[in-house]
Amino acid sequence: MMRAVFRVWSVALTIAALLAGVAGAPAAAKGAAAAPAEAATAASEPLIAILCYHDLSDAPGRDAQTVSPQFLRQQIRACRQAGWTFMSLSELMAARAHPEQLPPRVMVLTFDDAYRSFHEHALPILRSEGIRATLGVVTSFIDSRPPACRRS
Repeated sequence: MMRAVFRVWSVALTIAALLAGVAGAPAAAKGAAAAPAEAATAASEPLIAILCYHDLSDAPGRDAQTVSPQFLRQQIRACRQAGWTFMSLSELMAARAHPEQLPPRVMVLTFDDAYRSFHEHALPILRSEGIRATLGVVTSFIDSRPPACRRS
């Protein structure tokens, strides 16, 4: 149990450091980010990271859960350069019976809510980078029916 907790924290810290590097952290921080990941990949199980995005926009004053398209592209390239292999969530789930066949570092990208920005910004980036992602489409909220199904 403790080993699994350590691996989760190791992945979280590695990704946090990697994200800081993409956002413009000093080169020393980028180098420090590689050490925990290298130590953790020595274990027999692969490292698995799932990054969730909501919205993409270049608009000033955007929400905290919104990133720029340029940030997404830089993050993908930085993660790939750091040795991460991208898979879709369905590909990862299909491989769960044989985790030993997975690459040492697996990264899954998910996009929640199916905002228009996925089609306009994320999809072209994912296609140009050759990355599959998982899109979560919201059809209604728990406490209400979809607008087209409401009775008048």
